[in-house]
Amino acid sequence: MMFWFLAVAVAAPPVQATTSTVIEAKPAAVKTVLSDLGNWPALWELKSAEDASRLHVRGEPQSLRQLLTWSSSETSRGRMNLDAIDEGSVAYTVDWASVGVTARAKPPSHTGVLTLAEEGEGTRVTWATETDKRSASRLERQLLGSIETLEALATQDAPPMRPPPELTAAPGVLAWQGYRHRWTYNHRINRSGDWWTVPSCTDETCTATQVHAAASGSGVDRATFDGFGATLTGDGVVGWYGSLSLWFDGREGEALTDRVCMAVPAEVGEGPALLRGYDLDAVESADSLWSFALEVSRSDGEVCADATIQMDCKTPECGSERLTTYSLEVPFVIATGPLAWSAHEATQAHSWKAKDIRDEPVPSALSRTLPIQEDRPALVGFSGFSIELDAALHTLGLDLAVRPGEPSGAGLPVELDLFYVQWGPVEIAPMTVAQFAHEGQATLTADLVVVQPEAGCVSTAQTAGTTFWPGKQADASVPLAEHQSEEVFARECAR
Repeated sequence: MMFWFLAVAVAAPPVQATTSTVIEAKPAAVKTVLSDLGNWPALWELKSAEDASRLHVRGEPQSLRQLLTWSSSETSRGRMNLDAIDEGSVAYTVDWASVGVTARAKPPSHTGVLTLAEEGEGTRVTWATETDKRSASRLERQLLGSIETLEALATQDAPPMRPPPELTAAPGVLAWQGYRHRWTYNHRINRSGDWWTVPSCTDETCTATQVHAAASGSGVDRATFDGFGATLTGDGVVGWYGSLSLWFDGREGEALTDRVCMAVPAEVGEGPALLRGYDLDAVESADSLWSFALEVSRSDGEVCADATIQMDCKTPECGSERLTTYSLEVPFVIATGPLAWSAHEATQAHSWKAKDIRDEPVPSALSRTLPIQEDRPALVGFSGFSIELDAALHTLGLDLAVRPGEPSGAGLPVELDLFYVQWGPVEIAPMTVAQFAHEGQATLTADLVVVQPEAGCVSTAQTAGTTFWPGKQADASVPLAEHQSEEVFARECAR
């Protein structure tokens, strides 16, 4: 007689564990440590802050959501969400899901709440956690050690706090004028960025670095690009340089928005805000681009960055995960001094469909003449842009650039490169399986700002380069995904 047994896997219920002890530090000092992720790596078995592959902090300490990404190698990553929920407690979730790392090599995943209560001259720290049975004993041992680390950090003189974003002044205004970009093969946006660093100036020159970042999905890829920028110098012209960090966390296919502002000090004069570029980085898994809009603006004593992204991925290599998380760094410059400025918008809509995979769509340049004040130098930069696609497919190239000519009377001619191309599936007879050829529709909008001092000059720069992406789950935040070009600008106009 033969018996058959059916085994049904049932998820084990979570295990509750609580650790409570008094440490020699005031609750305010403990909360200071917990509110700054720069202090957290030691609490989560990370040797130093450098062990975190990405460190993202939003808002002011003690009233923010934070995320820490842990990496022990190029192929392992995890995440921690931290919410400071009230005066006396902090709730968090740790999910060190990673690739290529055994369970013994990473901290256990769990959720928890730390409750802080003043007791005598110190603070009672109660650490309640919820995890699986296999990890419970190890987690309890870890948390006891973490509380000791927490006490050591909190009893230091003036525990470090992450400073709020600040503005840095430099002579002249360095504006981003976009880029032209082509991938040889790409299906997802792991990282897309192009920006200018804050210029470092001597008495005669200012030096800045143009950085172009490109990383696709899991496959090997190469990207070529041209980058553009210009500086405006003149009597009394000063640029105030800063950067804002945005965060998008939601479901694929949804339009995710974020807005971050910072106060502008009273000593900063009147003037518009211009982009110095952007850096869009997939925190965990890369998805395909559907839409992307970014704007930097200044009003009511603040400078703000607003952005919306919509990402999706339906190809097999993306797996079943339907969540998407991206960080966006937005460098900007506020132009101040004896300036006049004006805003303009240009839109380019185009569609493409190739009969053969070997057909290459030809970018179409858009010409405009922008009104300016005569007998003044004119700097053109971006205050924002938007990209709208008919579907999230395989990105091949993106042009997002403005190339000004020489002023003529009250007009400034500009050439705008607003072009996008991606792959789309198409059946090629007599084959019944889909191959890939160029197909799609796109609308790109450039928000431009023209800045004109009473006197001065404009110096332009164009860079070019190639990046090589190894794929294989490599970390897109490392310098391997970047190409840097150092440019030197004269502080004085040529005589």
